[in-house]
Amino acid sequence: MHLGELYNLRYLVVGGDVMHAGAALRAIKKSSGFKIINGYGPAENTVFTTCFVIRNESDIKKNIPIGVPISGTQVKLLDEQFNPVTAGEVGEIFISGKGLSLGYINNPTLTSEKFISLPQIGENNIFYRTGDLAKMLPCGNFEFCGRKDNQTKIRGFIVEIAEVENEIALIDFVEDVCVFFIKNQTLAAYVKVNKFHHTNVSADKLEIISILNKKLPSHYIPSYIEISSSISITRNGKVDRNKLKKQLEGKLNNLIYPANNEGVINGY
Repeated sequence: MHLGELYNLRYLVVGGDVMHAGAALRAIKKSSGFKIINGYGPAENTVFTTCFVIRNESDIKKNIPIGVPISGTQVKLLDEQFNPVTAGEVGEIFISGKGLSLGYINNPTLTSEKFISLPQIGENNIFYRTGDLAKMLPCGNFEFCGRKDNQTKIRGFIVEIAEVENEIALIDFVEDVCVFFIKNQTLAAYVKVNKFHHTNVSADKLEIISILNKKLPSHYIPSYIEISSSISITRNGKVDRNKLKKQLEGKLNNLIYPANNEGVINGY
């Protein structure tokens, strides 16, 4: 959809992937008097679990919240021992409520792994374990913090992909971005630039690195960046992260390790 087509809409409901602040800003600036509803929720909970309403530019921060639970839904943030984390701390999202499914058809093993009885946590004692991370903000909204499996250590420091993606997404000429951990603990980014940007691949990469160096610690800086005017999409309309990761792995196989002093792999 072209942004100009948003003019007559009252509401734009989005979900299925992380909403980047840059995209939300571009949309809200193009249309007046309408709201963006950022929805979060796995299909196992049919389908939205939380929602956050963006009414104007002031609602858009670096990390757009996923909001509060919809009616009839419980959301708990728990640690590895299934204890609630305190406000502001990151925990895994567990979901219960009226929309929760009974499990996976003909897959009792996965059902027992993901649908867990936690009577000590709430009145609904079956919770779906999402594998997603979030924290509670002071205002009561949840902030998505990425996937548990998208967190690793580089040079002994924990790196969260979502934080890197959020910073890159704020850059003016970036339309979408995916960041991955590739072999040898290499952090790689696939960046889609908007169609109005006059692309100079080398200059764009250097600008991204320069901006990130001012905002993030060195271990958060991607060692490889792929610039493109397009991005792979699945049949369901989501960014095809698996395909993009394989593309980057192929590129990195042809490069020489390790990274140089500027945090860029030789052959970058």
